[in-house]
Amino acid sequence: MVTGPYLFRAIDKHGDTIDFPPTVPSSPNQVWPMDFIADQLEDGRRYRTPNILYDFDW
Repeated sequence: MVTGPYLFRAIDKHGDTIDFPPTVPSSPNQVWPMDFIADQLEDGRRYRTPNILYDFDW
């Protein structure tokens, strides 16, 4: 088990937890986090936008 912050925690088929520690990119184009943001307009229409981040700091 990893101590400290973790990026993702999963449970395998035997019921054991598996922690995936955060990765630190060592070169460009290794990590591209993605998420969806949902909102609603005043007239009731809903929309979702995909947000893709470039996660590398020189």
